Amino acid sequence: MWFLKDSLVFRTIPDCGKKLKTFLKKLKVFQEKLLLFFEKFLIFLKSVFVFDGGFHSAMTV
Repeated sequence: MWFLKDSLVFRTIPDCGKKLKTFLKKLKVFQEKLLLFFEKFLIFLKSVFVFDGGFHSAMTV
């Protein structure tokens, strides 16, 4: 009985390892995409605020 249980565990471990590896790869790709999105978003925010600041200074002059 123990032998069957152990062999079952050893059969499922490599499968879990493979699934974990693919999951971590997907997570890394997602993280990179998220970082890229935040960089673009920050650049967008900066451009908006720079424009907004310029607009306000033009209004006060």
